[in-house]
Amino acid sequence: GQTANVTLTSYGQGAVDATVVDFRTHQPVPGIGCHAIMSIGGEQGVTNWDPITSARSDDAGRLTIDPAPAGSISLDCQQLAGTPRSSPSADVTVSRGARASVQLLSVAMTQDIMTSIGIEFDLRTTPPRIGSIHPGSSAARAGLSVGDLVTDVHGASTRGLNGAGVQALLGNTPDGSDARLTVPRGA
Repeated sequence: GQTANVTLTSYGQGAVDATVVDFRTHQPVPGIGCHAIMSIGGEQGVTNWDPITSARSDDAGRLTIDPAPAGSISLDCQQLAGTPRSSPSADVTVSRGARASVQLLSVAMTQDIMTSIGIEFDLRTTPPRIGSIHPGSSAARAGLSVGDLVTDVHGASTRGLNGAGVQALLGNTPDGSDARLTVPRGA
C-alpha cells in the first residue's frame, strides 16, 4: 500500500558494428542473427526478439545494430543459416551517440551427436561460467563446481567465447576421449 518514487534515466542510443568469425579459422561466418540486451554487472536482462527480423551477418561476417541502446549491453546471437555452430555473444559498452565495435566468435559443430561431460553453462552471462552440473557425471567426478569459469579447453584459450561456444568445443570431443579444461580457483 505504499508509494515508491523512482527516477529512470535513459542512456540514449548508439550503434554496434560486429563481425562474426569462426573460433578456430577466424574466417567470416554469415547467417548469424543478433540483438542487443541491456546488461547489469555482466548479467543479461530479459528481452523478446524475432531472430528472423534481427540484424544478420553478411558474407563477410559483418552486421550492424543501429540503433542500439547506450550503456552496458550484451549482443546475443544465434545461427539462422549454414553449418551448425554455437550461438555467439559478447559484452560491449556503447556510448551515447557513438559506435562500438566487437568481434563475435562462433564454434563449428563437427559431430552429428555432441558429447557431454555433464555441465551446462549459465547463458545469462557472456563469460563461460558453469551454471549446473549433472550428478554422477564426469564433470561432477572431476570436482567441477557451479560458478567455475572455464578458461581453456584442450589447450585453446576460451577468451572471447561464451558458454555455448565452450559447450560446442566440449561437444566436439570424440566420445570416450578425455576433455581437458582449465578452471582457475580462488579468483
